[in-house]
Amino acid sequence: MQKIDLLISHRQIQLWAREFNYTLCQWGKKNLEQGAVIHKDIAVFDPIIDEPFGANVILEASKIFTPDPTAERIIVFPFFIQNRDKVEISSVSEAFKIDVDLEEGL
Repeated sequence: MQKIDLLISHRQIQLWAREFNYTLCQWGKKNLEQGAVIHKDIAVFDPIIDEPFGANVILEASKIFTPDPTAERIIVFPFFIQNRDKVEISSVSEAFKIDVDLEEGL
């Protein structure tokens, strides 16, 4: 398990398993409706809150998905990891390498 104190700003939480590419973060109508931009190795989430805020993000690798009953939004999606040493979570102002036991592949 990994705990990260992330400053979330510009209404974005980003999960990357590749080099950053700004063009892949563009929001369309469908993305706004679902609250996320999803590609095979990138996911950008809208945290719902408009203003910047700090959040304790807890990351844990698990084979079982157990939804949090208090969550306001839940999304499950396939995510491809080619190199587990390049996976990071970020917002606009800061990024952190994810250091949990991730498997490469889908």
